[in-house]
Amino acid sequence: MGIPCESVSLLTVPLQPISGSNGPFLGEKLSTWEGGLRVPGIAVWPGTIAAGRVSEDIVSTLDIYATLMDVANVV
Repeated sequence: MGIPCESVSLLTVPLQPISGSNGPFLGEKLSTWEGGLRVPGIAVWPGTIAAGRVSEDIVSTLDIYATLMDVANVV
């Protein structure tokens, strides 16, 4: 694919069901319970994020644009 090694790649997918079971988590999509907030995500940033690293941290996608602009030194 030819992605330069200094590229940052992000992928998030809202896989929560709108109704029904969300596994062991309380709540559904669009709720503020854990089951409505947990979304799988993948971040690739060679030289910064170690390959195979798994994180259970809570993060928000609300500031992705601002964070990437900061990383790219764009005002």
